[in-house]
Order: sequence, then structure tokens, then C-alpha cells
Amino acid sequence: MNFSPYQWRANSGCLPNPNQPAPLCTSYPHFTSPQLQPGFAHHLYYPSTGQIAAIPPPPPAQPKKTNKGILPPPKPPSTVAASTTTSTKTLVTPITPCSPNATCTCTTTFNPQTNTYTTICTCSQEDPPAPEVKKAPSMAHSTSANPPPTLRPGENYMFPPEHTLLHVFNKAAPIWNSKYHGQGLAFKMFKVATSFTVANVIERVLKKKGDECAGWCATEVVEQGEGCWAKGTSIPWGSDKAKGTLGSMGWGVKRGGEGPPVWLVVCKEE
Repeated sequence: MNFSPYQWRANSGCLPNPNQPAPLCTSYPHFTSPQLQPGFAHHLYYPSTGQIAAIPPPPPAQPKKTNKGILPPPKPPSTVAASTTTSTKTLVTPITPCSPNATCTCTTTFNPQTNTYTTICTCSQEDPPAPEVKKAPSMAHSTSANPPPTLRPGENYMFPPEHTLLHVFNKAAPIWNSKYHGQGLAFKMFKVATSFTVANVIERVLKKKGDECAGWCATEVVEQGEGCWAKGTSIPWGSDKAKGTLGSMGWGVKRGGEGPPVWLVVCKEE
């Protein structure tokens, strides 16, 4: 070093050596330093002589620019104009669709104050269709040779006073023979008036009339157990016994209740 170090002066700080190179700036101002004398470039910091300057506030925010060239589409109108060239409007009240059996009626009114037309539609319910009356089956489509009578309005039917229950096997064969033992044979149950004759029962089961039933008979069978049946009374269709009623044969009201049920087989005579 070819010059002396800094020198200290009271109330002045450090003084540079006069032989040292001249500073670029005569003074370096500072916000918190005391006022310097001209010609001095170096000084000491005194904390009690000043305060830190406040930070300047940020610049105010600039408002967002909107593109005024593009506008959102307008909302659709709540009413429908009758024409684009007139101010008259038509207001239609929405309604629920009418049912197939109803009639829709619309009424239009004009309001001169608002210059609008209002249309109101209503549904008038028609009377329900009359219920379909089912006719009694004819003889050609009946499953029985003697279907029940058809009663007209106001007519009544008198039922027989007493009935019995008959169990008739579907198989028209002598089921008392050994080859039919142990088989689960199907049968039908009939509620029959006790005034019926045995011949009537044979005709109803065969669905035949008169001489067509010749050679057939109604045979009562008795259950023996384990699918075995024993032959009982056999009544041919053309016999005098077949002209008697079921009640006279002992097939009365008590059979199937207090007495044993009646089991019959309608088959050819052996």
C-alpha cells in the first residue's frame, strides 16, 4: 500500500488519505445517514440519527378489459310471437296429453289491453265402454253334452234340493282286474243331483244320447288299498235298474261325508 490508511476524526468519521485515488463520486447519499459535508465520500452509520424509509405501496390494479365486440346471445322469450311483423302475441297454456277415450277442446280469447291471445285447452273424459258380456258356450264348443242353461236378465234357476259326490275314473276299463292293480289311476269328481238316474250319469260321462250308450254300464268299485279295487254293483245302461235315481241306489247325500265315497267306472259290459 503506497498511501496511509483511513484516519479518524471526531464528528466526521474516517477521512481518506489525500494521496489515495480520488473517488468516482464526491458523496454517497443514504436514506438513514446524516447530512454529509461536500467533498466527503466516506462516512459512518449512526442508527439514532434517522429512520428507515417506508416501502412505497404497489400501483393500483388495472381494471380488466372486456371485449365489447362479442356479446352473449339473448335469452329466448317466454311467449311466442304470432308474427315477426306485428306485436300481437299468442299465449298457449300447456296441458297434459288427453287419453285415447277423451276429447280435447281449445278456447282462444283476446285481451285488448295487452294485445295478446290466450288459448286454453281442456280434456273431456268420455264414458267408459260397456263391459263385454260373454255368451254361454254353444253345444259345438261345450265340453259337456248338457251345458248349464243360459239365464237372461231377470231369470232365476231352481237347484235340486239334494246332491251327492261321484268319483268317476277316466279309464273306461275294468280296473278290478289284476293288471290294473298298483296303478295311479286318474279320476274326476262330479257334484250330481240325487234325482239323476244311473242312465243319465252314463250319458253325461260318455257325452252321448239314447242308443249310442247301449252296451255300456256303470260299475261301483270298492277300494282295497295299495291301488287295488274290487268290483261291486254293475248297472247296464238299458236295464230297468238304470232308470232308478242315484238316491234309490244308495248314492245319496251322506256318501262322501258320513258314508264312504262313491267310486264309479263307466266301461263296456263284460
